[in-house]
This record gives sequence, C-alpha cells and structure tokens, in this order.
Amino acid sequence: MAEPSPSPKLYIAAPDAETFVYEVLVANNVTAENARTVARCLIAADLRGVDTHGMNRIPSYLERLRQGVLDGSATPEIKQITPVVTQVDARNGWGFVAADVGMAAAVEAAKIYGIGLTSIKHSNHFGMSAWIVQKALDANMMSLVFTNSSPALPAWGSKEKLLGVSPIACGAPGAEGDLQGEKTR
Repeated sequence: MAEPSPSPKLYIAAPDAETFVYEVLVANNVTAENARTVARCLIAADLRGVDTHGMNRIPSYLERLRQGVLDGSATPEIKQITPVVTQVDARNGWGFVAADVGMAAAVEAAKIYGIGLTSIKHSNHFGMSAWIVQKALDANMMSLVFTNSSPALPAWGSKEKLLGVSPIACGAPGAEGDLQGEKTR
C-alpha cells in the first residue's frame, strides 16, 4: 500500500489555535493557568514567524510531561533577595510561566527603584525570548533577557556538541517605535 501524501498546510485563526493548544495541554494534566500562558506564548511565536518555537513544539512538550521531566502543574515560587532582585524557583515547571512571573517582578521593582533583576532556576524551555522582552516594553521599560541552553553546537575544530545556542534578547521603548532584538549563536 502506498504511503499517504502529506496533507496541505492548514491555516486557522490565532484565537482558535490558542484554544486548541490550551485544550491539548489541559487534557495532559497541565493546570489551566499554566496552559493559558504556554498557549499564548506558542501562538505568539507562530504569529511572529518563529515557527521553531511555536505549536510544533507541542509533541516534545507532551513527551517531557509524560516522562516527568517537566511538571505541568508547578507554580513558581518567588523569593525577594533585595528590593530590586528576585529569584524565581520554577520548581521544574514551564519556563514560560517562570519567565512571565520573573519579568512581572522585575518590571514592578523597576517602577519603584529604576531597575529590577530576576534570576530563574529549576526551569525548562521558555520559548521565543521576544515575548518576554515585549512584557517589559508594554510597561515602557528596557529589558535584557538571556538564558543557558543544552549543548547544540561544536566548538571550532570539534565534532562534538559542546556549546549551547545561548539566546539573548533586548528591548527599549522609543518615541517612534520600540527597538527589539534577539540573537542566538
């Protein structure tokens, strides 16, 4: 029997896609609040054209949930280190949720003190960095966002993966439009 040919691309409205992702996650024991955040971020990546960080990640996330590598119901814990520094313990939960909580804390500190810093530990993939930068821009704040990553690239002259892609993103509000940039190795 012949292999079925791939079906043509299916285009659906962003709100419908977000609802679909949300329902898939909730059906896999992700809390409603966490599923809402993850769905919003994945669809934002697709809408921005960053398909590598959009809906196509769902199968790998579901596998991580099933293997217990990712806790879909974890609620991040926030520890205030100083008035301007917070630490978020993601408790092996979604990077999206931890980054959302962390940026909110940094923005609130910056509104009061002029700067806010957040570190996050025990987290997982947080997707496209631009959505985190956008949270600061929405509050009329500058931001710098970066993370570590698993080895994905060989060092010069090597055949073994040694270096992570180490994404970094920044944003600054402007009178004639915001500046936003994102870079990986």
